[in-house]
Amino acid sequence: MVSVNGNYIPDDSDRALVERVKLIVRDQTHECVQMLRALLRASHDGEEATQAEVAWQLQDYGLEPVVIRKAPSSIVTHGEFAAESESDAQPRTTIAARRHGVGGGRSLMLWAHPDGMPFDGAPGWSVDPFEGVIRDGRMLGWGVGDDLSGVATMLLIPRILRVLNVPARGDLLMVSAPSKLHASGVLAAMQAGFVADA
Repeated sequence: MVSVNGNYIPDDSDRALVERVKLIVRDQTHECVQMLRALLRASHDGEEATQAEVAWQLQDYGLEPVVIRKAPSSIVTHGEFAAESESDAQPRTTIAARRHGVGGGRSLMLWAHPDGMPFDGAPGWSVDPFEGVIRDGRMLGWGVGDDLSGVATMLLIPRILRVLNVPARGDLLMVSAPSKLHASGVLAAMQAGFVADA
């Protein structure tokens, strides 16, 4: 990558790396679909079961998941749009992990939220909303688009980095944080020490 007036212009090595990533993602498609399906099935049993699946996936990649349980009402917020009275007093679980870089680089946090809206039965569904049926190239399921697919994508990143075998200089932080109903899961992770440059 070259810098021209502060703007980064990709060079041939960057383009080659992008092509390698595309091939790896294509090769990992089946695994990613299976991962998303596992998250969807776990979500049938609630947020805790989904977070347990996230922790297991991170462990499977050789990372050490950290379980952070905090009541949203106990999380110190600054300028949040939710009234304190709207914050739940019941603990919610955030799962965080850090993939250490080799040093000398900036850190990056990826986060997604595993909590969907409460399931209200299956009126209007033509398939089981927790089976992960694929129709016309799309997975159908409760919370797949908001935001289990984001969680699965985040979990795919360490696998891609491992296959690439390219040492990252900065740390990569992954946070699966509840966000619905003013959960403030990302803030819980940050207050537990999971803070990144970007």
